Amino acid sequence: MEKVEEDMVLAYSLRRHGLENWEMVAAEFSNSISDRRRCILQFSSMECQVKYESLKERFKSLYQTDFTEEEDDDSGFIKLMADKFTKTYRDYWTEQVKLMDTPLQYDISFS
Repeated sequence: MEKVEEDMVLAYSLRRHGLENWEMVAAEFSNSISDRRRCILQFSSMECQVKYESLKERFKSLYQTDFTEEEDDDSGFIKLMADKFTKTYRDYWTEQVKLMDTPLQYDISFS
């Protein structure tokens, strides 16, 4: 789940700052990941660009099927990616809460 969180943070940073402001993307991404991992991490704008290209490749089939030629742009892709990660993350935590709500059965017998 950590990878999905990291991808989601990058997607939302890109959604907020766009592909023209990689320094802001890198700063926000670094701060958020550092807070989550409780350590100091600094990602450069170049590292964030490489991470984005990797994400783009992983979502390529989804990217090609959900867009027409006219809509086939990076801003639409970033929105789709952020929405997909949000759904995945929400579904994961919904399932975790359901599991935690399930009463535990204990067989306690005293002999």
